[in-house]
Amino acid sequence: MNVLVCIFPLRALSAALVLFAAAASLRAQSERFTAPVFRGQSGAIYAGWDDFTHATTANSPDRPGSAASGFAFTQLDPAAFITSSGNLYSFSTILSHRIDVTGLSATPATAVLQTRTLGSALSAPTTQLEYFDGTAWTPLAPPQNELIFAETIGTGFGAALDETRRWTWSLGAVTAIALRVTFQAAGTSQSFQAAALDLAPPAPPDLYATWRSTRFTGPELDNPLVSGPSADPDADGLPNLLEYALGGEPRIPSVTNFQLQIIDSRLRLVFPRITDPALVYTVEASADLVTWEQPPVYTSTGPANIDGPAIALDRVTLGPGHPRRFLRLLVTRP
Repeated sequence: MNVLVCIFPLRALSAALVLFAAAASLRAQSERFTAPVFRGQSGAIYAGWDDFTHATTANSPDRPGSAASGFAFTQLDPAAFITSSGNLYSFSTILSHRIDVTGLSATPATAVLQTRTLGSALSAPTTQLEYFDGTAWTPLAPPQNELIFAETIGTGFGAALDETRRWTWSLGAVTAIALRVTFQAAGTSQSFQAAALDLAPPAPPDLYATWRSTRFTGPELDNPLVSGPSADPDADGLPNLLEYALGGEPRIPSVTNFQLQIIDSRLRLVFPRITDPALVYTVEASADLVTWEQPPVYTSTGPANIDGPAIALDRVTLGPGHPRRFLRLLVTRP
C-alpha cells in the first residue's frame, strides 16, 4: 500500500484556508466594473465572465450582453479548481489566464480589460495583448494600468486583497483577425473572480492618408517637404492638407475656388467642402488681422462634412463702427 503524506507549513496552510473561505463566501461579482463610453456603439463588442465552470479549459462569456461567440477565457495551470462561488482558485501555484478572441471582421480601435481578484493581485508585467494578422502573433505595447478599487479583507495570515483593475490598449493601425490577452497572478493563493473585455468599434478609415498615397510616389511619401500636410509642391499657396480639404490637386495650381461676398452688409465666405468626418473646418473673423474672434463664425466636422459648398456668414454688420472685417478658413485633423 502506498501512502501519500502532504505536509504544509502551518502559516501557509492557515492563510490558504482563510483565503479559500473568503473566496467561497464571495460571489464573483463585477459590480465595480464600468462600461467604456463606446460600449453599445455600432461595431463595439463586449464579453464578460462572472461564474467560471471549467478550471483548466475554455469558459464562454456568461455576463448579460456578452457576445454569443468568438470569446473564450482559459486558466492554464493544472492545479486550479473552481470554488463553490464560481471562482478560479489555487493556493499552491501561480494562476495563468488567457482570453482568446477569434473571428474579427475588423480591427478594434481599443481593447479594455477589467479584472477582479481576491488574494494575490495580477502581475502587471505579464499582462499582455497580442494580435494575429494572419501570419504571426505580435505583442502590443504595455497597457495603461488603472486601479479601480482595492480593499483588504480579513486580518493576520488570512488577510486578502480584493482588487479591481482596468487595462487599456490602443491597437492603432494594426490589422488583426484574432487577439489574445494573457496575464498571471503575482503570487500563489489567488481567487480570480471576474473579467470583462470590451473592444471599441474599428477606427474610421484615414481618408487623407489614402488621398496622399494616390498623389505621391513612395520616396515622396517619405519626404514631408513634398507630401507633408504643410508642403505646397505646386506653389499655388495652398498646402497639401488644404488642397485635400477643398477638393484640389497638389500638383495642379488651383484656380481660386473661394467666394467672398457681402450679403446684407455682412461678409460671407463660400468654399468647397469634402466628405471626411476627421476634418475640422473653422472660419474665424477679425477686425484687424491680429485678433481672431472666438467663438468662430463657422465650424464643421464629423457627419456634417459632406461634399458641396459650405457657407460661413460673419456675425458683425459692416458700418461706421465696423469699417473693416476679415474672414479666414482653417482646416485641421487629428
